[in-house]
Amino acid sequence: MNMLAELPNDLVAIGETAARAFVRGTKKLKEQIEPMAIGLIEAKRRYPKTNDFGKWLKGSPYTELNKDDRAALIRLGEDWDDDLAARFAELDSYSPQLIARELLTSYNKNSDEDEDNEDNEDKEDDEEESGSEFYGSDRISRNNEAWDTIDPRLVQSLVAGVPILKECMVWEPSAGCGMMVDQLEAAGVRVLAATDIEPRRHNIVKLDLLTATEMISGATAIITNPPWGRLAAPFVRHTLKLAEARKAMVAMLLPLPWITGRKISDMTGSPGFDVLVVPRYRARWMTEEEEAELEGGPSAPKMNHVWLVWDFARDPKFVPIIRFIDAPADEEVEE
Repeated sequence: MNMLAELPNDLVAIGETAARAFVRGTKKLKEQIEPMAIGLIEAKRRYPKTNDFGKWLKGSPYTELNKDDRAALIRLGEDWDDDLAARFAELDSYSPQLIARELLTSYNKNSDEDEDNEDNEDKEDDEEESGSEFYGSDRISRNNEAWDTIDPRLVQSLVAGVPILKECMVWEPSAGCGMMVDQLEAAGVRVLAATDIEPRRHNIVKLDLLTATEMISGATAIITNPPWGRLAAPFVRHTLKLAEARKAMVAMLLPLPWITGRKISDMTGSPGFDVLVVPRYRARWMTEEEEAELEGGPSAPKMNHVWLVWDFARDPKFVPIIRFIDAPADEEVEE
C-alpha cells in the first residue's frame, strides 16, 4: 500500500509524521521509509539554501534521526521511482542506511570510498562509543542517544556498589523526564539539582551542561545517564573537568563497550577513576508498550551497561576497583 497515494497532502508534513513514528520504534517501521525519504527531498526543494534547510531541520522531527540515516533517506528520495519502490518492497530491513546500500549503487560506491579513507582504529572507537543497537534490531534509537533510565535496578546497583553516594548532594545534569531523579531519591540519595538541555518535567531546570563553567553550588557529586554515541565523550569529559575542580564525585551510566575506547583513555586512566560498578544483568530501556509495538514483537536487550565512578578526593595511589552487583533475586532477568 502506497502511503503517499492515500495522503496527497503536504509531503513535508507527511514525512515529519513518519519520522515521529519511526523514532518511536513502533510498528510498521518499514512503511515510514518512503514518506520520510520523499518528505526530506521536498524540504530540500522548499529550502534550497543550506542555512534555511538547517533552520527547518532544527525544529523538525527529522533531527531525531542520526545524520547518516538522514543522508541515506535523502539519497533514497532523490532516486525514488516505481522500480526502486518495487525492489524496496522485497527487502526485510527498515534501516535507511542498509536499504540505501542495498538499492543504490552510487550510495555503495561513496560509502566504500569513505570507509577506505577512514582509519580502522578510529572506526572501532566510534563503535565502542556508541551503544544504541542493543535490542537486536537494525533500527532502535533515541534523540541524541538519550535513553531514559526506566529500569530502577541500575540506580539500585550503583548505590549498592558505592554506598557513600548517600552522603553526597547530587546534581543530575541530564535529567530529562526526571526518572533517575526519582530513582536516586527512592534509593536514599539526596538530589540537590536536576537540569537538562531539554527538560521534560516542570521541576527540571533548562541547562546545557557543556556550557557550565562550574558545578552547581552545594553539589558534591554528579550522577547521570549521559547521552551516548558521539556525544558521550565530550559530555563525560566536561563533567569530569567540573568535578575535579570541586574535588567531587561523578557516576556515569554507559554501555559496557564504551570503556574500552582508545579515545576515552584519558578518562578511564584518570587519577580520579575509582570504581567500576558492573550490574550482572541486562537492563531494559523501553516500556512494555513500546516493546509490544516493535516489529517482530518484544525482544530482550543485547548489551550490558556499567557505572563508571570517579572520586577526585581519593588517594591516587590506590588502583580502581570493580564491583559486580547481582540483579534482585526476586526478579526475572533476561541474560
